[in-house]
Amino acid sequence: PAAFQPQVAPVKKERKKMSTKKRNKIVAFSIIGGLIVVVCVLGGLFVTTYENAYALMKQGNYSKANQTISKLPELTGNVTIVKKISSAGTLAEKGQYDEAREELKELSQYDDARYILNQVDLMQGLGMIKAGKADEGEALINTYLSNMQDDADKTNVDYRRAGAYLEYGDAEMALEIYTELGDYQDSAEQAK
Repeated sequence: PAAFQPQVAPVKKERKKMSTKKRNKIVAFSIIGGLIVVVCVLGGLFVTTYENAYALMKQGNYSKANQTISKLPELTGNVTIVKKISSAGTLAEKGQYDEAREELKELSQYDDARYILNQVDLMQGLGMIKAGKADEGEALINTYLSNMQDDADKTNVDYRRAGAYLEYGDAEMALEIYTELGDYQDSAEQAK
């Protein structure tokens, strides 16, 4: 019977030893492959972070853009530029208009910096109207408008001007502007 047959150990084939040269090549290729994967992943994260920060900056969310771009090392000039522009935008959001202008003037060759510099004029102008300094505010808003070519933007600025006058307490001026705007957004309702 099969139960009484002696067990024979399976015959192991002896493996040929790999040469040191071949083993070193495999190790080297493995290390290089691993490094390539790491570089690709880090590069992808770098690009994604930069693109996110740039998109936030373009949306006018300067403080969030500044937080995002600050995570990156300044490996390229573009990162440095986005950092400086978003930092200036953050200053403007805080009402530090003169400091924002100073940071942006050195970057005036870039469209994004010029755009935000114009936004600083608008933001400061509206703030001045709210503070009761209508003449200075209107001058800054006119500077802003002279740099912008979009009529739709002028209509939006007028709507915001009316809101600033209303916030200051000059209901007469606000009513005049809202009336001129007609049915833009809720201008007709505001004019009542």
